[in-house]
Amino acid sequence: MSEYQFYEFRTIDRPFSATEKAEIKTWSSRGEVDSHKAQFVYNYGDFRKNPEDVMFQYFDAELYYANFGTKKLMFRFPLALVNKKDLIPYTFSDNIELCTKGDYVLLIIEENVEDGAYEDYFEADDCTLSDLMGVRQQIINGDYRALYLAWLYFHSPDSQATFPADYYDDEEEDDEKAKMNAEEPPCPPNLKNLGSDLQHFVDFWGLSEDWVKAAALSSKLANENAINLPDLIAKLPEMEKNDFLLRLANHEANLSGVFLQKLKQFLPKKGKESSEGRKIQEIAELAEDVRTGR
Repeated sequence: MSEYQFYEFRTIDRPFSATEKAEIKTWSSRGEVDSHKAQFVYNYGDFRKNPEDVMFQYFDAELYYANFGTKKLMFRFPLALVNKKDLIPYTFSDNIELCTKGDYVLLIIEENVEDGAYEDYFEADDCTLSDLMGVRQQIINGDYRALYLAWLYFHSPDSQATFPADYYDDEEEDDEKAKMNAEEPPCPPNLKNLGSDLQHFVDFWGLSEDWVKAAALSSKLANENAINLPDLIAKLPEMEKNDFLLRLANHEANLSGVFLQKLKQFLPKKGKESSEGRKIQEIAELAEDVRTGR
């Protein structure tokens, strides 16, 4: 099987400057670059830059695929737009990581297949960042379904993830037993209604529909009107309101997200949104019931 590597980088919050665009074009003769996207395909050789470094400097999202056994999806968030503490419960080993540098936090979701190759050959049109862009905004909005689904995938039979040492109760415990004893992170609402972005996300990783449906059995329906914005705005000091209006007049990027994060500070603290911390064994049994009931 010939080697194939696909890189797609996107900027969402702003277009490239002319200087940045010229710089990115020098990285590879195999690149396609426009005002918001840089795409590189390799059948031999490799990308000469460190993807994490260029993400922190230039981009908001990256999708990477190598047919010899690697998939990766990265999103960059301004620290002002996300609560990092809320994201940490969904991290897992080397597969779901958070890295912070300067004013940004980088979410890295990565799989390296143990046998070293994917059976299916990925094409650039199979899944692009355009299909997954909405996931980044969902996370900014406090919707962590993608993070939960990624965690679920790496604990499902569809993944070949290697489990860290702290998953094992004793030295003789095997990977399967360690996996089945894992306790799920907070289960977010609305898993029964994924929408196109999350469906593309599930398809990209290859998480089975049965596992999604099994996990969704304990997922509540969110009340879209639960956050009363007028009431929260009324709690904001007048000086801060005027400051936000001035920043709005100056066309500050991502201001709506920053404003929403500020208002969320006035919300009452919520308990754990979880189905009593189910073990993966329980979800696996539910998934089997779903499969046999089809």
